[in-house]
Amino acid sequence: MTRTMEMRSCKPLPGDLEIEILSRLPVKSLLRFKCVCMSWYVSIKSPRFINKHLRLSQNSCLLLRARRDTHKYLATLLSSETLGVSAEMEFPNLKSAQIIGSCNGLVSICDYLYDYRTIHILNPATREVIKPIPVPPYETCQPHVSPETTFLAFGFDPKINDYKLVRINRLVAESGELPSVVQICTLRSPSWRDTELVVPAHISAYAQINTYINGTFNWLARDSEGSINTILSFHMSDELFETIKIPDFLLKNHWGQLAVLNGSLALIRYPKRGGSKVPRTAMYYEIWATNQSRLEEEEAWVRKVAVGPIAGVVEEPLAILGIDILFLASSEGELISCDLRTQEIRKHQVYGVELWMQVGIYNESLISVE
Repeated sequence: MTRTMEMRSCKPLPGDLEIEILSRLPVKSLLRFKCVCMSWYVSIKSPRFINKHLRLSQNSCLLLRARRDTHKYLATLLSSETLGVSAEMEFPNLKSAQIIGSCNGLVSICDYLYDYRTIHILNPATREVIKPIPVPPYETCQPHVSPETTFLAFGFDPKINDYKLVRINRLVAESGELPSVVQICTLRSPSWRDTELVVPAHISAYAQINTYINGTFNWLARDSEGSINTILSFHMSDELFETIKIPDFLLKNHWGQLAVLNGSLALIRYPKRGGSKVPRTAMYYEIWATNQSRLEEEEAWVRKVAVGPIAGVVEEPLAILGIDILFLASSEGELISCDLRTQEIRKHQVYGVELWMQVGIYNESLISVE
């Protein structure tokens, strides 16, 4: 029997098995396979398949950095297997950029040089970018009142099956700081509406890793005395704020950044340079994870791993990929990763402007931003 006859005599796979195999493939392959036959095209485009694929997809990385030569912003996509550069997307119109957060494979990026004038939503896996969402300057009728700082959040509301953007305007007047004003918009209706929400804590401008997990967007926040000892959470569906106390010992003489470790909210803890005798060339990092059902209890925080001391000059942590990779930035603007199992340090020879690098962790997804 010839090879051609053998191929023709092969029976097609059962439909359910076919879907099981396809749902475990990377997005890049699925975009090509839509052209194989009409049944695959229909299956891959269906909401049921897209949701199934999202549940099974693995984490990937997006590195947002400014080029050293032109200062134009690049979204550098890293392979989740090799951590090598797999693709790059340039944003020539961004004057300055920051990752807001990621949700269901979509990543939100804002231009923050001019008071967050535009927000871009993109799907790094499909390279699809939504039309920029305008963020008009906050206006108030109160005299001598202006926004001092703006904080943003991005997440999904399953009740309305839409994505939300949240804008917290911290207001100041001649008499001092005023209550913040919270505004919300959705991707389907990108007009900002005012709310009566009260923000129960002061978000820390120092914390650069803001974390979306289990329907909530989370920031590190300060108490009334200025100490960073609180997690401020915003529930996307209920549109409510919640505060979670961080045990005092965790951030005593240490900085912290929030992250996600194996599906749980985590805190990356490392020494303060100003108040610590630890030299910059011997930095160490601890990763503490939480028990979601016991967040208010001190015993809920468990140290999962410690890294270091790390030789060479490293700066702030950038993100955690899965359960075993910690991303860091060097003082020269080079991307560094540390294997949390072996403590192996890897320099990626990928550079950006010093202190202007961010890593966004997202799940590969077929979800469209249109």
